[in-house]
Amino acid sequence: MRDCDQLLAAVLRGDPLADAERAHLGGCARCGALGPGLALLAPQRSDGTPEPPSDLAARVLLAAQPLLDGNAHAAQRARATRHLDGRRLATALLPAILLFPLLVLADVVLLRSVHGFLATLLPPTLTTYLVASYAALLAALVCLAFGAIPLIVQRQGMASWKEGHV
Repeated sequence: MRDCDQLLAAVLRGDPLADAERAHLGGCARCGALGPGLALLAPQRSDGTPEPPSDLAARVLLAAQPLLDGNAHAAQRARATRHLDGRRLATALLPAILLFPLLVLADVVLLRSVHGFLATLLPPTLTTYLVASYAALLAALVCLAFGAIPLIVQRQGMASWKEGHV
């Protein structure tokens, strides 16, 4: 015979019980109290899984319908606005385009002052090389910054879609 916990687990699983185990269920106070309730919970099907209610699929779809509708609406909005919006792009590029001449002027002034300072310390060829390298670095950084603006605008559009996504 098994101990009480193993016997109650067998009752819960719906396993067939031996005569001694049935006698124990009748004689033990704990097993006698828990056994009938666990037997009701035992699966009714032969493969060990309980039979789902017949209207389960309809109830699940009815409960999930508002969320499914919200997701479908958000996906339609995302498909409609997936392309780059011209107004948002112009709004993002306008300050950058207006400030670009000021940036170029500041870079030219900076490069001239650096060239003048380095010319007093280093040979002219090395000074020109250092200033030209720095100018190329500044030009690359400006190009990368301006090239990132459309990507950032598009990513913000996707983020606004995710905020509305349920």
